[in-house]
Amino acid sequence: MTTTQPTDSTVQHGDGERCPVCNALNRVADLHPLTAYTCSNCAAPLRAMERFGGLKLEALIGVGGMASVYQARDTLLDRAVAMKILAGENIADPAQRGLLLREAMLTASINHPNVVKVFDAGVFGSTSYVAMELLSHGTLGERIDRSGPLPEPEAAHFGVQVASGLRAAVHKGLLHRDVKPGNILFRDAATAVVSDFGLAITATQAQSGASRWGTPHYISPERAAGRPEDVRSDIYSLGFTLFHALTGRVPFDGDDANEIARKQALCIAPSVRNFAFHISEALAQVIARTLHRDAAQRFQNYDDLIKALHASQSRRAQPQPRRSITAARPLPIDKPPAQRGSAIAIAATLAIAAAVAGVIWMQVRHEPSAAASPVPVSQVAVDVGQ
Repeated sequence: MTTTQPTDSTVQHGDGERCPVCNALNRVADLHPLTAYTCSNCAAPLRAMERFGGLKLEALIGVGGMASVYQARDTLLDRAVAMKILAGENIADPAQRGLLLREAMLTASINHPNVVKVFDAGVFGSTSYVAMELLSHGTLGERIDRSGPLPEPEAAHFGVQVASGLRAAVHKGLLHRDVKPGNILFRDAATAVVSDFGLAITATQAQSGASRWGTPHYISPERAAGRPEDVRSDIYSLGFTLFHALTGRVPFDGDDANEIARKQALCIAPSVRNFAFHISEALAQVIARTLHRDAAQRFQNYDDLIKALHASQSRRAQPQPRRSITAARPLPIDKPPAQRGSAIAIAATLAIAAAVAGVIWMQVRHEPSAAASPVPVSQVAVDVGQ
């Protein structure tokens, strides 16, 4: 039996696609991208929303609350890209379209090796999309789930890279506001990249304290309370993320967002060494400072945090002082036969002298001595009343 492969279709307008075989218009607004369907006129096998201009979808990578991410190919430049496309009810929501395009614009404004690169964005047919670099080495969250807690040097290295990317965003006047393991991707095994600026706002907007959206475990106490935010709020979220990376767990947990927020506001974060005793005290102190419930006690900027992370690993790499080693005593040297006789004579003389001294000592031991006479108890008792 032969099977017919789905044919590429092209979005023409609104929620319809023209069949490339018979040119009939098929309604696809209710279908997810890449969903297989047949033409309503000629029954040709098609896939919904497979092409966005010169971008052709290939496979679904992940699904989020607002959008889905697909692996795609830029047919003009012949390169693999990731495409973020509005999903579900958000497709027809003008506000969500605007938010996705705003995210693309904010991300594209940051040019840094530790921030995901945006190539294209727009509205095509019935939905909005963003095309960005394809980061195929997974997320930090996936790495923790797969391999467990990260070694200290690796976690500190990634911490520096993420802080550097977030610092570049601050230089553009932006706060990320959703720093967590799932939003840290890897370009390769050793390069961490900050992604998903969907909740990012300007520093001016952060002062209003109006929005509390975010992942409960990773948002700062001030944000959970609806108070104004600043760069120190993202530093808290990064500290939470590094704690998770080093221990495989979060410092605060609860049955719901309110319980987690209450613990963050009232409790002192535990040390990473409580769960990973091999972590150096220097790095543990850095993490503890990022997680301070009082923003004034945290690192005040990324420069200081990056310096502290570097310093913690420099101290860890310093060699420990060596213990002093006492030189071994030389082995006795066997004397030649000519010297053995004199040695025996000397030993005999010393033995006789020791015997005579012993006799004299025994005689002295049995004679009474004034210095050795017992002292009456009354003379040693202490009058505590005086």
